[in-house]
Amino acid sequence: MLVLVASVLERVLGAVVSAIGGACGQVQQATSQQRPKVFAGVEGGGQTWRVAIAVGSPTNITERAVFETKKPETTLPAIRAWLDEHEYDALGIATFGPIEPKRDHPEYGYITSTPKPHWKNANVVAPLWNGRVPHKFDTDVNAPALAEFKAHGEAMGHSSCAYITVGTGVGVGLVINGKPVHGLLHPEGGHVKLARSQRIVI
Repeated sequence: MLVLVASVLERVLGAVVSAIGGACGQVQQATSQQRPKVFAGVEGGGQTWRVAIAVGSPTNITERAVFETKKPETTLPAIRAWLDEHEYDALGIATFGPIEPKRDHPEYGYITSTPKPHWKNANVVAPLWNGRVPHKFDTDVNAPALAEFKAHGEAMGHSSCAYITVGTGVGVGLVINGKPVHGLLHPEGGHVKLARSQRIVI
């Protein structure tokens, strides 16, 4: 298993945008005869939501914005207004969880039983997706895990990838046999209380 560790939200955002290109089969890499494809990525975190536009390549981020995580009825319309100012060919949304990622489920696109105030049972896909372009929805750890796997692990002959991110909490995303792990319920890497310390351990 290929294990990758990251701790910077900017890296997560870049990986989220990358995941769109790998996951949306309807959007292909532009050829020299076509205009460059444009990708939009949204990453929802406990403190901030980040949105980006990438042109030509999912890692070529040309524009970005940051929104404070307030109530859904405040944060999501502000992000949608930003997205509506741009033209794009595919949209990727990755948020803190638990979420409902199964498209045939009545609560597809929702953040479900999160302890985050105001965000329990919040529909995030419907307010953000314009209904026209291909889109993907997953957690903010599974999306970058898939992106890292597509960018590095698959090319090296690996079939699996673990992605660990340190932000408001510690998240773990898994790709097994080339696919993100969802399972019957929202999978968790675990909850560990981290003690604050002045010591720096290398």
